[in-house]
Amino acid sequence: MKISELFRMVKDSWLMDVRHLTDEQLKYDRNKWIKKFGLVDKDDKYYRKDDEVATGVYTIAILMEQLRRNYEIHYDKTNS
Repeated sequence: MKISELFRMVKDSWLMDVRHLTDEQLKYDRNKWIKKFGLVDKDDKYYRKDDEVATGVYTIAILMEQLRRNYEIHYDKTNS
């Protein structure tokens, strides 16, 4: 995949999905969420590369919007 295509995908995700989220909807640790709920083992019968790419693109768009609005990326600082 070309970097220009990846940038376009992130921009499209931001335009269609992320920019309309409320501050409250954006106030979560996206990386922690991915580790807990979003990872599918590559050997799993439900694994699809396209889903992994879409999840990564959406995650980057979320992190960028957190940074744009709050000047920081939200990380859950608790040990849970």
